[in-house]
Amino acid sequence: MAYIISESVCAGCGHTVIGPESGTLTSKNYPGTYPNHTFCKWELRVTSGKGIILRLSDLNIEYTEDCSSSSLKIYSSSSANISHGPYCGNMNEIPSQIQLASSVVTVEFRSITHISGRGFMLSYATTDHPDLISCLDKGIHYSQQHFTKYCPAGCKDVIGEVWGNLQQGYRDTSVLCKAALHAGAIADELGGQFSAILNKGITLYEAASANGILTRTGSLSEKRIKIRKDCDTVLKTRHFNASSSWKEKNNIGEWHVWSPDKANISNDGYPWAWAADSLTEDQWLQIDLGERKNVTGIVTKGSMTNGYNFYVKTYKVSYSRDGKTWRTYKTRNSKEGKIFEGNMNDPQSVRNNFIPSFVGRYVRITPQTWYQRIAMKVELLGCKASQRIRIVCDKSVKKQNCQRDLHLPTESEIITYISENESGGYITGNNLSGEGSGVRADCFRVPYERPQLSARYDGGAARRAPVLRRRGCLPGQYVTMNSSLSGPTAVADVIKDLDSQIAVLSKKKLQDLVREIDPNEQLDEDVEE
Repeated sequence: MAYIISESVCAGCGHTVIGPESGTLTSKNYPGTYPNHTFCKWELRVTSGKGIILRLSDLNIEYTEDCSSSSLKIYSSSSANISHGPYCGNMNEIPSQIQLASSVVTVEFRSITHISGRGFMLSYATTDHPDLISCLDKGIHYSQQHFTKYCPAGCKDVIGEVWGNLQQGYRDTSVLCKAALHAGAIADELGGQFSAILNKGITLYEAASANGILTRTGSLSEKRIKIRKDCDTVLKTRHFNASSSWKEKNNIGEWHVWSPDKANISNDGYPWAWAADSLTEDQWLQIDLGERKNVTGIVTKGSMTNGYNFYVKTYKVSYSRDGKTWRTYKTRNSKEGKIFEGNMNDPQSVRNNFIPSFVGRYVRITPQTWYQRIAMKVELLGCKASQRIRIVCDKSVKKQNCQRDLHLPTESEIITYISENESGGYITGNNLSGEGSGVRADCFRVPYERPQLSARYDGGAARRAPVLRRRGCLPGQYVTMNSSLSGPTAVADVIKDLDSQIAVLSKKKLQDLVREIDPNEQLDEDVEE
């Protein structure tokens, strides 16, 4: 977390966005000239025991001897004697990255009367993310064909242009973190890691609107950036429903209903979309997917014709597994339902991604603001749901060994390595693999970041339960057996090893555990106390 400790009457603090493990700060008015006589102090806090990496994206502070006029200073709050700065001048005179062992760091910016200077932009992350880049890094800054980087929270609303879209790819002059946000690979309030491929450039990059970012149309470039995005196919809709439908009488006296079935984006006929009869915030459009799916995104359009310039500007989303119990979609660390940015005109497609994603059969869109009339067309993005998330604790099982069904990876997500026993020796033969050649374990990414879990085999009749070590696994990855859960059972540690006490978990505690992993997840109804 980060806090603004103090600022002057002139409000010296600029853009400030924080996430659980990263964030972005700027001086007031950045990239314009920072004001005279300002002061701001930020305190950055991360999990105890972790250090902080600071990355200066830009620094342009009017130079004076000893930086006695305007300056940026950084110091460890655990020891005021460990400091960096004061800094002034430009980026040629300071380190672009600073790493501190402390979990609490203070950043100070002050100015007096000056003539010019943009100020500064700084991003930070925990030392778990040594691949941290700045909000201003571009594709042309990298030459590797494949690379993975970590973007800090807060890059969406800072300077930097993006050309292109997720399907075509992005022009290599685009800022990478905004491109990753536009692609739906990361969320701005969280930051996150993304993977990219540099391909040969194309003649024309088309503009698109997604996740609150409108890209630009761009011309030929030498290279283009393809952002990896899994679980992103259009989901087939079984049925549409709505709170109400608008009935329109045409010029020859015929009545036409803007019914919910017209909300399918593939619908080309008149009426051009679903439209609500009432212009109130309690109107909704509901989608039945026919079965539970892992829903990762949504695409919306307006009425798509000049004669009817209707569209929804903002909306909320709720979802259900049974059509009875509904949950409003929220971002992590938020108690309020997220408001999504919708359309700015009637024909343009606008995509929003759900990070984290959710599992449900029914999805309900509730418009909050609109232009002229509530009207929209929609499609959902995602993939087949993984096995149901269940946690089952038997009375005879320690809390650390509660079983949990794990996400099943696609073939492209799998990183395979060999299991070891607890002393680090290679297991050459046992009944886990069924082939006597050792146990293969898979470390793979999931659609959104989850805590890093260790897995072990619940031996049953087996005489031993070797630990599947997480060597090579990164944050946001799972470990599971290579049997796609059809053979040996994967068992995950969902509770920290606080003690070895044998206990039974209540249903409420199980729900709390699930929510720690995903705030939009819920227990299956058949989970018992």
